[in-house]
Amino acid sequence: MSIDAPIEYVTTDDGVSLACTKFGSGPALVYQFANPSLSHFEMELAFEPAARTYEVFAEVATVIRYDARNTGLSTRGVEDISLEAQLRDLEAVLAHYGVETAALMFPFLWAPVAATFAAANPERISALILPYPMLYRERLSTDELLADVYAAALKVGAEFFWSVRALTLVGLQAKENAAWMVRYMLEAADHEEQLRGEQAFREVDARAAAAAIKAPTLIIQRKLPRFNAGKPTDEMIREHLASITRTSALIPGAETALFEGSSLWYTGDDAITARSLEFLRKAWAKQAHAGSPAIRRRVARPDQPHAVHFARRQQRVVPRLHLRRDAPGVR
Repeated sequence: MSIDAPIEYVTTDDGVSLACTKFGSGPALVYQFANPSLSHFEMELAFEPAARTYEVFAEVATVIRYDARNTGLSTRGVEDISLEAQLRDLEAVLAHYGVETAALMFPFLWAPVAATFAAANPERISALILPYPMLYRERLSTDELLADVYAAALKVGAEFFWSVRALTLVGLQAKENAAWMVRYMLEAADHEEQLRGEQAFREVDARAAAAAIKAPTLIIQRKLPRFNAGKPTDEMIREHLASITRTSALIPGAETALFEGSSLWYTGDDAITARSLEFLRKAWAKQAHAGSPAIRRRVARPDQPHAVHFARRQQRVVPRLHLRRDAPGVR
């Protein structure tokens, strides 16, 4: 399968130009990567594990991907990076593509954006998938252990700092992913803007919004804590599982799927992709059966087992993804 991904731009109400793309067929799915302070979909579509994942999702959904303000191909040097600004940006992208109802796959610090938007617009969100959601500031012992390491790395320089971050987040077992992540962190956003944006979003508390979510929600987590600098202790594991329980309890009816390992890397993970698509299919099929016009028009063959699609995809070669800059309205 070859994915044609034209790069388009939408201008927000405060004059920020957001790069976005759309590909695939089916109900709308806004698929964000990394954090609001770190995004570059052009790099993702050129990276084999991410390209394969996008291909699979594009078989069942109209995938929408956009670079947040200050990141990727979008406008850099923007002062306003507030939650409110991110909500307006999401609204602008949905309006640009004429999307009435969408599912959101928003990981990490993107989760407060998804939760707040879903709580305020329940009729517009068909499903939420939240990989490793950071809905509020929680200080775990693993974070404290790594804080001194990150502080020391920061003093050396940006490249060394992001290299250390990538290794501790992804793990040495997936060294190719970690090496790509370093390049991604260095190119997706300016160093100081990344730090400013990450700090700002770590202070966002979306627990009240999470409690008001009505959309079916899948939370993706690992069985082991976010710690790839050695073997986690039993206490770290207990603390990690307790944190997952607290997060899951915030969202009414949320499902939590636990996967092996500790790496925060999920793009290209076949088990996570399969579980996510299974969840989306069930949510969309249920809504189509209940009479949701936006979903009913877009769900194609909801009774076909997802495993068939996934098995076929595994037999394919790596997709060719074309980022077109010559489409109408693209610059």
